[in-house]
Amino acid sequence: MPRSPSPASPPRRPVGGLAGGPPSGLAAGLVVMTDDLTGLSIAGYHKIDGTQRGVTIGLANEAGTLHGVQIGVLGVDLELVDGTEGSLE
Repeated sequence: MPRSPSPASPPRRPVGGLAGGPPSGLAAGLVVMTDDLTGLSIAGYHKIDGTQRGVTIGLANEAGTLHGVQIGVLGVDLELVDGTEGSLE
């Protein structure tokens, strides 16, 4: 049975279709959406609102701040795009 997040817990975002905290280690799925990512992730689309540390492999990869490598057709480090963290939306 899943635990209820405590009031002090960070907000939970979908990770490959599953609810969880920031992925650390290995994440895989069709879509990976999270606040921060550390490690390796393989998916069709990545949207990391905060900081990406590690490697993402996918068709499109989007990170607020990039401290790692994005491998794919489209890779976006939003900090480099406009000088601030944000989203393409």
